[in-house]
Amino acid sequence: MAHNSDKGDHLHAIGKENGRLTRTYDFDYDAVDRGIGWKETETDTVTFSDMTAAFVLILEWILKGRNLEAAGGRAAALSVYLDPVHSTKFGNNISEIARQSGVTKQALSHALMEFRDSVEVLLTAGKLGSTRSTYREVQYKNIEAGTHSSFNRRDRRSPAKPAQALSPRE
Repeated sequence: MAHNSDKGDHLHAIGKENGRLTRTYDFDYDAVDRGIGWKETETDTVTFSDMTAAFVLILEWILKGRNLEAAGGRAAALSVYLDPVHSTKFGNNISEIARQSGVTKQALSHALMEFRDSVEVLLTAGKLGSTRSTYREVQYKNIEAGTHSSFNRRDRRSPAKPAQALSPRE
Protein backbone atom coordinates (compact mmCIF):
# COMPACT_ATOMS: atom_id res chain seq x y z
CA MET A 1 0.00 0.00 0.00
CA ALA A 2 1.35 3.38 -1.00
CA HIS A 3 1.74 6.14 1.53
CA ASN A 4 1.66 9.90 0.98
CA SER A 5 5.42 9.95 1.12
CA ASP A 6 5.65 7.38 -1.69
CA LYS A 7 3.57 9.30 -4.21
CA GLY A 8 3.47 12.86 -2.93
CA ASP A 9 5.27 15.24 -0.69
CA HIS A 10 4.41 18.09 1.67
CA LEU A 11 3.71 20.44 -1.31
CA HIS A 12 1.70 18.24 -3.64
CA ALA A 13 -1.47 16.36 -2.89
CA ILE A 14 -2.23 12.90 -4.18
CA GLY A 15 -5.43 11.64 -5.61
CA LYS A 16 -6.88 8.59 -7.37
CA GLU A 17 -6.99 8.29 -11.12
CA ASN A 18 -8.26 5.06 -12.68
CA GLY A 19 -8.06 3.41 -9.28
CA ARG A 20 -4.40 4.32 -8.78
CA LEU A 21 -2.84 6.95 -6.57
CA THR A 22 -1.22 9.74 -8.50
CA ARG A 23 0.30 13.12 -7.76
CA THR A 24 -2.00 16.10 -8.51
CA TYR A 25 -0.89 19.53 -9.56
CA ASP A 26 -2.65 22.84 -9.14
CA PHE A 27 -2.34 24.47 -12.51
CA ASP A 28 -2.64 28.26 -12.50
CA TYR A 29 -5.18 28.78 -15.29
CA ASP A 30 -5.67 32.41 -14.20
CA ALA A 31 -1.99 33.11 -14.92
CA VAL A 32 -2.42 31.75 -18.46
CA ASP A 33 -5.51 33.93 -18.99
CA ARG A 34 -3.66 37.01 -17.75
CA GLY A 35 -0.67 36.11 -19.95
CA ILE A 36 -2.77 36.11 -23.13
CA GLY A 37 -4.57 39.32 -22.22
CA TRP A 38 -7.89 38.02 -20.97
CA LYS A 39 -9.31 40.01 -18.13
CA GLU A 40 -11.50 38.72 -15.39
CA THR A 41 -15.07 39.88 -15.69
CA GLU A 42 -16.41 42.11 -12.99
CA THR A 43 -19.23 40.78 -10.89
CA ASP A 44 -22.69 42.17 -11.62
CA THR A 45 -23.46 43.61 -8.22
CA VAL A 46 -24.89 46.94 -7.23
CA THR A 47 -25.01 48.68 -3.90
CA PHE A 48 -28.14 48.52 -1.81
CA SER A 49 -28.64 52.27 -2.21
CA ASP A 50 -28.48 51.98 -6.03
CA MET A 51 -31.00 49.15 -5.96
CA THR A 52 -33.27 51.16 -3.68
CA ALA A 53 -33.02 54.22 -5.94
CA ALA A 54 -34.04 52.10 -8.96
CA PHE A 55 -36.95 50.63 -7.01
CA VAL A 56 -38.12 54.13 -6.02
CA LEU A 57 -38.01 55.25 -9.69
CA ILE A 58 -40.22 52.31 -10.63
CA LEU A 59 -42.68 53.00 -7.81
CA GLU A 60 -42.86 56.70 -8.66
CA TRP A 61 -43.67 55.88 -12.28
CA ILE A 62 -46.31 53.32 -11.28
CA LEU A 63 -47.99 55.73 -8.87
CA LYS A 64 -48.30 58.44 -11.55
CA GLY A 65 -51.43 56.59 -12.68
CA ARG A 66 -54.60 58.68 -12.27
CA ASN A 67 -56.00 56.24 -9.70
CA LEU A 68 -55.11 52.98 -8.00
CA GLU A 69 -56.63 50.94 -10.82
CA ALA A 70 -54.51 52.74 -13.43
CA ALA A 71 -51.43 52.37 -11.21
CA GLY A 72 -52.09 48.63 -11.10
CA GLY A 73 -52.31 48.65 -14.88
CA ARG A 74 -48.92 50.32 -15.08
CA ALA A 75 -47.42 47.73 -12.74
CA ALA A 76 -48.90 44.83 -14.72
CA ALA A 77 -47.80 46.36 -18.04
CA LEU A 78 -44.24 46.82 -16.79
CA SER A 79 -44.21 43.24 -15.56
CA VAL A 80 -45.36 41.91 -18.94
CA TYR A 81 -42.90 44.16 -20.75
CA LEU A 82 -39.95 42.88 -18.70
CA ASP A 83 -41.00 39.21 -18.53
CA PRO A 84 -43.78 38.36 -21.01
CA VAL A 85 -43.47 34.61 -20.46
CA HIS A 86 -44.06 34.46 -16.70
CA SER A 87 -46.02 37.65 -16.00
CA THR A 88 -49.45 36.69 -17.28
CA LYS A 89 -51.63 36.98 -14.17
CA PHE A 90 -53.51 40.02 -15.50
CA GLY A 91 -53.09 39.27 -19.19
CA ASN A 92 -50.22 38.72 -21.55
CA ASN A 93 -50.55 41.88 -23.61
CA ILE A 94 -51.15 45.60 -23.15
CA SER A 95 -54.72 45.44 -24.53
CA GLU A 96 -55.89 42.96 -21.87
CA ILE A 97 -54.19 44.87 -19.07
CA ALA A 98 -55.57 48.20 -20.29
CA ARG A 99 -59.11 46.80 -20.44
CA GLN A 100 -58.86 45.57 -16.83
CA SER A 101 -57.29 48.78 -15.53
CA GLY A 102 -59.74 51.14 -17.20
CA VAL A 103 -57.28 52.97 -19.46
CA THR A 104 -56.70 52.86 -23.18
CA LYS A 105 -53.98 50.62 -24.53
CA GLN A 106 -52.47 53.66 -26.23
CA ALA A 107 -52.19 55.53 -22.92
CA LEU A 108 -50.68 52.50 -21.21
CA SER A 109 -48.26 51.85 -24.05
CA HIS A 110 -47.27 55.53 -24.14
CA ALA A 111 -46.63 55.55 -20.39
CA LEU A 112 -44.56 52.38 -20.68
CA MET A 113 -42.43 53.77 -23.50
CA GLU A 114 -42.02 57.04 -21.61
CA PHE A 115 -40.75 55.10 -18.60
CA ARG A 116 -38.48 52.99 -20.79
CA ASP A 117 -36.96 56.12 -22.29
CA SER A 118 -36.58 57.88 -18.93
CA VAL A 119 -34.59 55.03 -17.38
CA GLU A 120 -32.85 54.11 -20.65
CA VAL A 121 -34.00 50.50 -20.73
CA LEU A 122 -33.04 49.28 -24.19
CA LEU A 123 -35.34 46.28 -24.40
CA THR A 124 -37.56 46.12 -27.46
CA ALA A 125 -40.22 43.62 -28.31
CA GLY A 126 -39.31 42.57 -31.83
CA LYS A 127 -38.59 46.04 -33.22
CA LEU A 128 -35.43 48.04 -33.49
CA GLY A 129 -34.94 50.84 -31.00
CA SER A 130 -34.96 53.35 -33.87
CA THR A 131 -38.37 52.24 -35.14
CA ARG A 132 -40.32 54.94 -33.30
CA SER A 133 -38.17 57.72 -34.73
CA THR A 134 -38.60 56.23 -38.21
CA TYR A 135 -42.39 56.13 -37.79
CA ARG A 136 -42.35 59.70 -36.47
CA GLU A 137 -40.40 60.94 -39.50
CA VAL A 138 -42.83 59.21 -41.87
CA GLN A 139 -45.78 60.84 -40.09
CA TYR A 140 -44.14 64.27 -40.41
CA LYS A 141 -43.59 63.70 -44.14
CA ASN A 142 -47.22 62.66 -44.51
CA ILE A 143 -48.35 65.85 -42.78
CA GLU A 144 -46.23 67.97 -45.09
CA ALA A 145 -47.55 66.11 -48.14
CA GLY A 146 -51.16 66.41 -46.94
CA THR A 147 -51.63 62.64 -46.81
CA HIS A 148 -51.65 62.15 -43.03
CA SER A 149 -54.56 60.07 -41.75
CA SER A 150 -55.80 62.94 -39.59
CA PHE A 151 -56.77 64.77 -42.79
CA ASN A 152 -59.38 62.20 -43.74
CA ARG A 153 -60.40 60.17 -40.69
CA ARG A 154 -63.78 58.48 -41.10
CA ASP A 155 -64.65 58.51 -37.41
CA ARG A 156 -64.89 62.31 -37.36
CA ARG A 157 -68.01 64.11 -38.50
CA SER A 158 -66.12 66.54 -40.66
CA PRO A 159 -62.72 66.00 -42.22
CA ALA A 160 -59.81 67.50 -40.32
CA LYS A 161 -58.31 70.60 -41.78
CA PRO A 162 -54.54 70.82 -42.22
CA ALA A 163 -54.38 73.40 -39.42
CA GLN A 164 -55.82 70.83 -36.99
CA ALA A 165 -53.29 68.16 -37.86
CA LEU A 166 -50.23 67.54 -35.81
CA SER A 167 -47.26 69.67 -36.66
CA PRO A 168 -43.68 68.42 -36.57
CA ARG A 169 -41.76 69.12 -33.40
CA GLU A 170 -39.10 71.73 -33.81
